[in-house]
Amino acid sequence: MHTLAAELAATPGDHSATFRRYESVHRTRVGPKQRHVRRAASLLVPATRPGLTTRNLGARAWTAATAVRDGRRQGPDGAAGMS
Repeated sequence: MHTLAAELAATPGDHSATFRRYESVHRTRVGPKQRHVRRAASLLVPATRPGLTTRNLGARAWTAATAVRDGRRQGPDGAAGMS
């Protein structure tokens, strides 16, 4: 059952209590997920020039490792080419 529907069923007629309980339950479920998204976002969109450089080098290394694993050749720009 969905969280809001469960809370509405548990406290019929008292919408203020329903929404307080819903927010409390929902926040405990969503909070950890939102923290993980913030961490991932900071890796994808770094705030500093060194962070950008690190991200870009990591992406190139990842692409190169994947190309080697898959037996593809890479072009001079680091992009995997057709083999």
